[in-house]
Amino acid sequence: MTKQRFERGDIVFREGGLSDSVFRVISGEVEIVKELQGRDIALGRVGPGEYFGEMGVIEGRPRSATVKAVSNLEVETIERDDFLHRVSEDADTAFELMQRLSERLHTLDDAFAASVVVGGRRKTDPKVEDLSNDRPATGQVKILADSDAVTSVLPAEGLTPQVLPFFVGRHPVGDEALPPITIDLPLHDSEPHRLAKVHFSVAKTAKGFAIRDFRTELGTKVNEVSLGEHFSRDVTLLNPGENSIVAGGGDSPFRFRIVVGES
Repeated sequence: MTKQRFERGDIVFREGGLSDSVFRVISGEVEIVKELQGRDIALGRVGPGEYFGEMGVIEGRPRSATVKAVSNLEVETIERDDFLHRVSEDADTAFELMQRLSERLHTLDDAFAASVVVGGRRKTDPKVEDLSNDRPATGQVKILADSDAVTSVLPAEGLTPQVLPFFVGRHPVGDEALPPITIDLPLHDSEPHRLAKVHFSVAKTAKGFAIRDFRTELGTKVNEVSLGEHFSRDVTLLNPGENSIVAGGGDSPFRFRIVVGES
């Protein structure tokens, strides 16, 4: 384990590189960047105390995005074997990793459960965690457009889902296969695509309404929290009142406002 310092604009690692170490931010911030047809798309930021690069190490695959310093940066660099040893010895690190893996398993559960349609409605296994279960909406959440790309598919007064989870994604193009689940709000997205065919869902949990990103390459930003393949979480709770949702990278045209009312 070593400490490294980077200046603003320095590249920590590049997309496609070998996943041979994990990084923990000590001070400063990094930005996660994904290349899309020759253009860099900023997905979100990781700050002090947070890890990045860990899933590539755990899953044994190349770096799936580029990470660069957006300020003077100090990180702890942990080699693969040392990180796995830390996970086995440090309960906090192990718990954080287990939470991340658990979120990914629940994301798969959501997609599988929602793929079974009976009588026009999704039928779910009652054993699946309550984020996956269909449940009547109470009128406490409303989805509104916050950009031209979304205005054309949502009424001006917004949309109150009748069934949750409520899935948002893009229309398949050309000979692409249909998504494995019913998309409640399908959006037209020209190439290079910002949206996945199943991008995010709005769900109701025991703790309140939440957004779940389906491990998308370009992610979903909920207020100041970044979700997706390259971040430490796939799910976050919505705040009471108004929330900002950006799907498909920081400058994506797919922007929403979600208003959560009082219970």
